[in-house]
Amino acid sequence: MAKKNPEQTGQTIRNIKEAFWKLYEEKPIEKISVKQITDLAGYNRATFYLYFSSVRDVRDQIEDDLIAQRDAMLSASMRDGKLAITPELTDVPMTLFRYGRVLLGPHGDPKFVERAENSVWPYIQPILFPDTPNVEDVKDPQERRRLELLKHFYLSGILGIFRAALNDPDLIAPTEVGRFMSEELLPRIVPHTADARESRTTKSRECTESTQA
Repeated sequence: MAKKNPEQTGQTIRNIKEAFWKLYEEKPIEKISVKQITDLAGYNRATFYLYFSSVRDVRDQIEDDLIAQRDAMLSASMRDGKLAITPELTDVPMTLFRYGRVLLGPHGDPKFVERAENSVWPYIQPILFPDTPNVEDVKDPQERRRLELLKHFYLSGILGIFRAALNDPDLIAPTEVGRFMSEELLPRIVPHTADARESRTTKSRECTESTQA
C-alpha cells in the first residue's frame, strides 16, 4: 500500500476545511451536509471521513487551529510576562477577521466563545491581577467570586471591541484593536487595582471594628 504524501494530505484537509467554511459563511451548520462539502471541495465521502468524523468535527478542527494560531501570536508578544504592542499582537484581529465574523455572529458557536475567552485569560490575567497568578488559588470564597465576576466583565468588554471591529470597521479598524486595548482600555483598569484593593481592606476593617464595638 502506497504511503500518503504528507503535503498532499495537508492540502486535502485544507481544501475540505475551506469548502466547509464557504458554506458556513452562508448558512448555519445544521444546514450543511458532508455531501455539500465534498461536492464543493471535489472529493468523495470516503476521503472526507479519512480526516473528519462529521461536519461539526470540521468546524472543531478549524477552531482548534484558530486558537493555536492566536496563542502563538500572543506568545510572541509577551515581554517580561506581559503583553506588549508588537506586529504579532496588532495582526491578531486581521488574522482572525474572516473567521470571527462567522463564529461571533448569529450562526456562530457559543462554545467557541467560551473556549476563546478561557484560553486567552492566562495572557490577560497578569495585566489585570498581577498579584494573583491564578484566580482559582484564592482561598477567600468572596474574593474569588469577586475576581471571577471581574474576569467575565473584562473578557466580555474585550470581546465587545472585537465584535465592533468585525461588524463596523469604520468605528474601529481590526488593525487598531490591540493598540486600543493597550492604550485605552487597560490603563483605565490597572491603575485602580491597588487603590480598590486598599479600599476594600479598609472597609472590611472598619466593618469589623464597628461590629466589635
